[in-house]
Amino acid sequence: MGSETRREPPYAPEAERALASAVLCGTLQPPDLGDWTKPEEFYGLPERLIVEAAIELHGKGQSIDATTVSGQLRASGRLEQIGGNAVLLEMLEAPYIHNARDYARQVRECYQRRRVIAIAQLIAAEGYSPQADHVAWLGTVERRLLQATASEGGEVPTLTMAEMLGKLYESLTERHSE
Repeated sequence: MGSETRREPPYAPEAERALASAVLCGTLQPPDLGDWTKPEEFYGLPERLIVEAAIELHGKGQSIDATTVSGQLRASGRLEQIGGNAVLLEMLEAPYIHNARDYARQVRECYQRRRVIAIAQLIAAEGYSPQADHVAWLGTVERRLLQATASEGGEVPTLTMAEMLGKLYESLTERHSE
């Protein structure tokens, strides 16, 4: 019998660590990072929680450094989830980054791929079951995939391609008959 290998979901650990380190060291401010990626897009728990803590501190108007982030994580009961202060100290040793935007793009792209995988798994599971309204289900599948690949803040179409093309056809037919 063949052994199944567990596949790791797509993520960019070096990029996530570099971004969290830059936020922790103060070389990247949370609002700047927020323009490119969001904490929920980080796969690594320590990096995600560090970025969340920095954003919370920034929202309170407090400074961001290893001590304040540690305090914020401790106060919220999350310090041990990241591995304690030892992980924060490791992050302080990370090199300064100049290409944060590229790292953030890598983090976001991996997040979008994980979302597509999750939705594809849901669609596959549903596909094995009979659907009361097959056409409606296909429209739902299309909307889910569009939502999974939408950029943050981007408009997600509420109509399927078939519905959009139908409306376009009606509009063109109406214009042509005038």
